[in-house]
Amino acid sequence: MRKTIFSLVVGTIILLLGIYISNLIIDLNKTEITYNNESLTSVYAQKISNKSNSMILNSSGKLISSKRINLFSEVSGIVKVNRKKKFKEGNSFKKNEILVEIISDEYYATVQQSRSELKNKIASILPLINIDFKENFDNWNKYFLDLDVNKEVKPLPIAKSEKENLFISAKSIESQYFNVKNKEERLKKYIIKAPFNGTIIKSNINEGSFISLNQQIGQFIDPEKLELELSISSKYYDRLSLKNKIKVFKDDKETLAPIKRINKKIDELTQTVSVFVEFKSNEFKDGEFVEANINLGNVENSYLLSRSLLVNDEFIYGVSSENSIVKINVEPIFYNKNSAIVKGIEDDTYIITEFIPDIYEGMKVKIIDK
Repeated sequence: MRKTIFSLVVGTIILLLGIYISNLIIDLNKTEITYNNESLTSVYAQKISNKSNSMILNSSGKLISSKRINLFSEVSGIVKVNRKKKFKEGNSFKKNEILVEIISDEYYATVQQSRSELKNKIASILPLINIDFKENFDNWNKYFLDLDVNKEVKPLPIAKSEKENLFISAKSIESQYFNVKNKEERLKKYIIKAPFNGTIIKSNINEGSFISLNQQIGQFIDPEKLELELSISSKYYDRLSLKNKIKVFKDDKETLAPIKRINKKIDELTQTVSVFVEFKSNEFKDGEFVEANINLGNVENSYLLSRSLLVNDEFIYGVSSENSIVKINVEPIFYNKNSAIVKGIEDDTYIITEFIPDIYEGMKVKIIDK
């Protein structure tokens, strides 16, 4: 009997002990994790003051010469040799300086022949002019004497009457004159001159080689007149203006250049608009990649901060008057490469200026001014 009572007592104790331990475990699982807010973490924070901030957009692109032409030959022939300045990459030429000269001896003889034929026609009508249009004979006679088959012909004497004009036309004088002028203009095409001060950047020919009609012989640029195309997000289109000045820079080189053109069409794929900047410089080079800063205007009563401080583009962390971490909702107005302009922060508010691991709202901190 005593053993039975003992067993019942021991069993009851064990059962009660098990229930107690089970309830203890359940309570432990329900216990929320709490932070020790009495432990102070030193943080870098800064008291802010809102002001007017410039929206400086960073972009980049490749410089090209804004004065660039492809050179073609309008005649065929062999390139002359032994010229002092070769038609080679890197050689510079002044305006109207000869770039390429094509041998034209054969065609030049044809031009001389046409001039001679014009002179013969004038000689044949001089006696009739002396009789019927005596008042203009001296002009025609002087023109005949001055006409040289080795020189470019001058304009014909002006007829002093409609009758004289009809006579000259009937004798095909004007027709022969314009035939000569046409050949003289073509003769000029055997010499290709520099259209402006510039440099050869590509040469497709060699001295002594044969050039075909309409063959591209090279490329010629003004290396100091440069153009930069920039792709700007379409959301800033309304802020772009020909009055904008753009800072173009690379390494220790920089210049301030105006916007010359703005494309009115937005690229469907990239949703960007092309902006073209032109400037003159002997430091920057054609084909060089550069960076650019575009001032899109100012945002009043705003604050410029590092993009790394923005959380989900919605809020930043600050420090309350009780030295605890608080969330501050902000309105991002403008993003740049490393910074953002935001609104919504009150003046004299302390904001966190560096990343803090495991930061949370209500966290007790000690401010280190930065």
